Amino acid sequence: MPDHYHLIVGLGKIKTLSDAIKSVNKFTGRCINDLIGNEGRFWQEGFHDHAIRNRKQYNVILAYIHNNPVKAGLVERPELWPYSTANERYAGEINWDWLDGMAIYPGDIE
Repeated sequence: MPDHYHLIVGLGKIKTLSDAIKSVNKFTGRCINDLIGNEGRFWQEGFHDHAIRNRKQYNVILAYIHNNPVKAGLVERPELWPYSTANERYAGEINWDWLDGMAIYPGDIE
C-alpha cells in the first residue's frame, strides 16, 4: 500500500506489540528514507491492532490483508502485489506449524 502497511506479528516473551511496531517502523522508515533521499520520521505514530486467537481468525485477517491492494485498485489479484505473502516469492514465509502450535485451545485450529 502506498500510505500504510498491514502486518501480522507473533509476539514472543521479549517484546510488547508497541516495541515490535516501533522496531518495524524504525527499520522500514530508515530504508525508505534512504531510497527516496529523505531524513527524519517517515511513519506517523499509532497503529490499529486485532488479537488473533485461532487459525480461523488468522485466515480471515490474512485474507483481508491479501485483498487490500486489490480493493485499493493497485492490482487485479492479491498474488500480483509484490510486497505480500500472497505473492509466490514469499510462499514459504508463513510458518503454519508454529501458528498451529500457538492455538489457545485444541478446538481453535480450523
